[in-house]
Amino acid sequence: DALDAGIKIAMENHGGDLHSWECRQLIESAGTDFVGCNFDSGNAAWTVEDPLDAFETLGPVTICSSLRDQQVWDTPEGAAVQWTAVGEGLIDWKAFAARWAQLCPRVPIMIETISGAQRMFPYKQPDFWKDYDRRPDKLAKFAALAQRGKPRAPTDREVVHPLVEILRRAVVGRLERLIIQGHQQVANRRTRCA
Repeated sequence: DALDAGIKIAMENHGGDLHSWECRQLIESAGTDFVGCNFDSGNAAWTVEDPLDAFETLGPVTICSSLRDQQVWDTPEGAAVQWTAVGEGLIDWKAFAARWAQLCPRVPIMIETISGAQRMFPYKQPDFWKDYDRRPDKLAKFAALAQRGKPRAPTDREVVHPLVEILRRAVVGRLERLIIQGHQQVANRRTRCA
């Protein structure tokens, strides 16, 4: 039905649910003609993956995005991950955008503004791996990322850049005007038909 309707379903690499290779396998098993990936760079670190490495796996099947940055740092038990505003984390956005243009050039880059959430990943503890698929090459890239990172204080709130709030207000205002115009047009048609 989705193929007949011209609908493509985007499956997100959601934090903690699927590694990038598992998400890619599901998409390819279902069929890339109607299923693709909604790539979330912030969720990649929540599966103990380097976001750029996860994008190498998922980029060729990406059909939409919700990108954000994150800070990852080493802890005695493993690593801590905290979502940050774009530019305040570890992603090299110039390199990421260049690779994006190569792997999925027709897909727009959309920024997700959720930040502040912090989570610990005790991957140096043996019990951690009962719930995670351990791939040494992937873990090595994540561990290298954590070595580069710097600890941040956790925040209890979503941090929104002031420009994002201005844009949100403008979009909401425009949508409200369009809804009012639509209601007026319906009312005018009813008046003409009566």
